[in-house]
Amino acid sequence: MTQSAKRGVAAVLTVVAAGALGVVTNIVTDEPAWGWWTAFAALVVVGAALQYYLSRDAPESPAAAVALGAGSVAIGGSSKATIRTRAAGPDRSNGPGQPQPHGVTAAGPGAVAMGGDAEGSIETDVALGSEESR
Repeated sequence: MTQSAKRGVAAVLTVVAAGALGVVTNIVTDEPAWGWWTAFAALVVVGAALQYYLSRDAPESPAAAVALGAGSVAIGGSSKATIRTRAAGPDRSNGPGQPQPHGVTAAGPGAVAMGGDAEGSIETDVALGSEESR
């Protein structure tokens, strides 16, 4: 079973547990008995465990991504595609810039920064210097 299917089953079970908890809550408030209180506690624990399972591997939101240099590429998450970047001519960036505290910063000419996995190839072509030297 795939991870996505397991998460789907857990989500359905969470809804079922919540519905059962609602019924048991109604019964416990009308006829308090140890058996119903035990069922109530068990359903609370099952619901909490299912929610923990669903949230522990939840995908994170993409990080902030800032591309500061000429021809630079910044990706907050993952990429499966080929990334190609080219920077030519003089470096006109104003210093290293401001990196992101909780993100990804590609700070130089032709820089590539990725917050996740890069499954494709990454190709950079950087030819810096004065434009007169060309």
